[in-house]
Amino acid sequence: MSSQRKDVHLDESSRNTVYNLLKYVDHNNTKTIYYVFDDHDTCKFYKTMYDYSYLRQVEKELNRKYVRSSSGNWYFLDNNKEYLVTLKKDKWYFSVLVKKAN
Repeated sequence: MSSQRKDVHLDESSRNTVYNLLKYVDHNNTKTIYYVFDDHDTCKFYKTMYDYSYLRQVEKELNRKYVRSSSGNWYFLDNNKEYLVTLKKDKWYFSVLVKKAN
């Protein structure tokens, strides 16, 4: 992953023994990405948490890359599988969750 994205690096500073996940952070600590895997090491979903300074840029990118289905929700098809993209605003940060549709 780090070879594909130069803006983030693997963060091994915190270990989680309950969930099978990888954590990446950017150099400014304003973006964190979690990849969560099932027992077979297949990615179930990934979630990116951002500082609010990224909000306009991220919304613009989501509108450009995906089909908006409702406020804060988009979808896309990849290999005939539908994926959902959800933007959620929290108090100190916002997040984008990408997962396979049911």
